[in-house]
Amino acid sequence: MKIDQPDESIATMAGHTLTPLLHPLTTIFVVLIFLVFMLLARDDLRDRGLRIAGKGRMHVTTKAIEDASRRVSRYLRMQLIVNLCYGAVVGLLLWAIGVPNPLLWAVLTCLLRFVPYIGILLAAAGPLLLSIAVSPHWSLLIWTAFMYIVLELVAANFVEPMLYGASTGISPIGVLIAAIFWTLLWGLPGLLLSTPLTVCLVVIGRQVSHLQYLDLLFGDNEALAPPDRFYQRMLASNARDATTLLEETLKTKSVEQAYDGIVVPAITLIEEARHSEEMTGAHAEELLQNVEEITEDVFGKCNETAAVQLESKLPRQVVCVPARDFADEVACQLAAQVLSQVSFATALSADTSTAEVLQSLESSRPDAICVVGIPPHAIRHLRMRCHQIRAKFPTIPLVACILSEQCDLSKLKVRIPSEDAQHVVCSLQLMKDYLLPLLGPVSIDAPADSAVSQEESAKELADSLQHMQLPDVFDEPKETVFNHLTMTLARAFDAPIALITVTNGQRRFWESRCGLPDDLQSTDENECDRSICSRIVLPDSGLVIGDIATDKRFERDRFLKESGIRFYAGAPLKSPEGKTMGSICVLDTRPRELGEERKDLLVSVANAVVQAIELHSGETSEVS
Repeated sequence: MKIDQPDESIATMAGHTLTPLLHPLTTIFVVLIFLVFMLLARDDLRDRGLRIAGKGRMHVTTKAIEDASRRVSRYLRMQLIVNLCYGAVVGLLLWAIGVPNPLLWAVLTCLLRFVPYIGILLAAAGPLLLSIAVSPHWSLLIWTAFMYIVLELVAANFVEPMLYGASTGISPIGVLIAAIFWTLLWGLPGLLLSTPLTVCLVVIGRQVSHLQYLDLLFGDNEALAPPDRFYQRMLASNARDATTLLEETLKTKSVEQAYDGIVVPAITLIEEARHSEEMTGAHAEELLQNVEEITEDVFGKCNETAAVQLESKLPRQVVCVPARDFADEVACQLAAQVLSQVSFATALSADTSTAEVLQSLESSRPDAICVVGIPPHAIRHLRMRCHQIRAKFPTIPLVACILSEQCDLSKLKVRIPSEDAQHVVCSLQLMKDYLLPLLGPVSIDAPADSAVSQEESAKELADSLQHMQLPDVFDEPKETVFNHLTMTLARAFDAPIALITVTNGQRRFWESRCGLPDDLQSTDENECDRSICSRIVLPDSGLVIGDIATDKRFERDRFLKESGIRFYAGAPLKSPEGKTMGSICVLDTRPRELGEERKDLLVSVANAVVQAIELHSGETSEVS
């Protein structure tokens, strides 16, 4: 038995064919209409968005709109350029391979590449199928497939990242998630618009605090900052990754910068967790021990060259003292490692009592002392430790170091005054910068290079004096060529401090200073009894005091006690009429000797300064 079905009408066939396409076509039509109306009314929508955000946040909203517009415009412009070049290359290669209609496939490739992910597959399908149909062999198909694969790999992995750069601000996984989401929501138009729409969401997340999760989910910024990542690796007992992170950072940064940026914040997080009872004391101590081991290992690898550089130098000694607990001791180890690059640095244990600390300092007599603490509960103990040490050793430079990224240095200096610590810092970088002039190594090779270094110093000083072009030297601000002269003078005499002191007859003030502690730079003028130059009459040949601590004239000098100055070498600034205009001097925090040649050099510099002043100020009587 045979059953004949009636022929379907054209309308029925059209209905069967178009019904599955009705929904996606409707979606495309609605999205296109929506997009067109948004573009036509973009100014009105912008103003309404600004009104919704509120007048108080109008600047933030405007910044977000401008940022989104700039990113989307650059992304679309670069994508158009890439697709045009991509299509041109495809057309030329298809013509060379022998695929028919290369111009048609080039245009389709250029257009379809605007569709993420599936666009290139649709563009390659036509030439691949055609190559099978027109070629009796597989070679044409293989060459066509190979061409598309190579071009897509080069474009996706090299060309597009280089041209797009950080224009979109979306991570690769964010692009994929956005494409899936917008495709499920709007179909093919959603896939086309997924990247621009997600760029807008990421920009909004960066500008609006309550929507920061959008930037975190889709943005290309690091999910965890380096210190947080280091801390997490320590919590996970993954010392290998923590070591790798620190080593990678040290390739581009100095030791003190890496410690300040990664290790110190991690130690602070451990201390905060311990004090808030989120972590037991035993666990915190274990983590701190791991941090200590990792830093010692990494520092040992990167500091091999620094040890070689100090072989011909005699380093000065600095002792790092912890404020209280084991976290402070680990911080002391970090400080000692940083300072060991320029000095002989040691760190005491947190278990050392105050009496033992003072006894150790008495026996070692270091050139500087650094008391180190980690917030949040170290400031009070650090101040007490500084007070005890300063009372016992008033002439030794003492630095209080509270290691914290978020500290207010001005408030710290109020809580730790100059009576307790000569200087206060909040990072290892600042600590090293301050102590570097005091702890610079002294050369062991002496006589062989002394003549050469003296000639170089004299030449450098002469060059500085030639640049003194001041119309009125006493009315100029501090930031004059005198500052360069004092810095050159300090380097020439291997001294941490150099001063040019001038007087108007009633008061003395520092016209220029190099290396003077911050707490002594707070005022521009100082009474005569605070200046070392006012206590003595400088002979024309200059004066050298090898050890001020043994000179009875300065037993009660507060300025010298606060700054820890032990050595003085000065020469007077005298006018041709014999009137004293001031003095020029170099100071050091350790006792030392100065040869006659260096003394004569200092006098020569003083005379040259007087000549420059006479040349440009006209009448020296007004100065005296």
